[in-house]
Amino acid sequence: MFEEDFLDTEYFGWLKGRSSIQPSNQLQVIQKYFRNQLRLELRSLLYFEESDGLDTDVKLSPITQDKPIHSFEEDSPMPFSKDKIEKVPSDQDKENNLIIGLVLKDNKAYIDLYETEFSKIKALVLKNSGSFEDAKDVFQEAVVLLVEKLSQKGFKFTSKVSTYLYSVARYLWINELKTRSLRANKLQRLYDTCEVYIVDYNFDNEKEESLLSKLSYLGETCIKLLEYYYYKNWEWLDIANELGYSSSSSARNQKFKCLQKVIK
Repeated sequence: MFEEDFLDTEYFGWLKGRSSIQPSNQLQVIQKYFRNQLRLELRSLLYFEESDGLDTDVKLSPITQDKPIHSFEEDSPMPFSKDKIEKVPSDQDKENNLIIGLVLKDNKAYIDLYETEFSKIKALVLKNSGSFEDAKDVFQEAVVLLVEKLSQKGFKFTSKVSTYLYSVARYLWINELKTRSLRANKLQRLYDTCEVYIVDYNFDNEKEESLLSKLSYLGETCIKLLEYYYYKNWEWLDIANELGYSSSSSARNQKFKCLQKVIK
């Protein structure tokens, strides 16, 4: 178990930006696997349509589309008593509701995020050698990384959701410009930004396919164990309670067995 503890220490140091040492190929592939699963899930919630070159519309899927909002004539009786009208939510309430909605994959939360934040990210990309398609890709990937952080135990925001999302998008687009050997000549701080840390993968691509194949053959319990521990950073007691193990030790021992099925 000592080797496993050592590998985990390296992994979480890398994941949280406390260490520049790259963890084992296997653990990087596991992290990437769950990120890709989240990416596919979130991209199914939101899609774009381009019109007139730059303007966009966002559509709700028929399954999750909100019911029409009813309007009332001025002379019509109100459908509720005025003294029962709830107070207007504060900015903090709205922020908390947005975070909860994003974590729970509430379609409305993603629509709200798109409507308030996509225009800022689109402006950033278009003013810096990018296209509308680039802006879509950057926005969607930034949302994936945002929700990934929100889903991790112990992660705390030091800024607003909008600020963090914009900062991630800015980071992603700067890196993309570097890969294209283009110069970011106008990356102005149009909006507040904050420091972000995003893991970069560095593993043997030839081994990735084999590892992903092994992951696909794991049972549901093993997949959940690896996801909760390596991807969502849950504590062992929480994992044991969620998956019905008698103790933290039992859950940890089972995780070790599941991991061996992947790395051997």
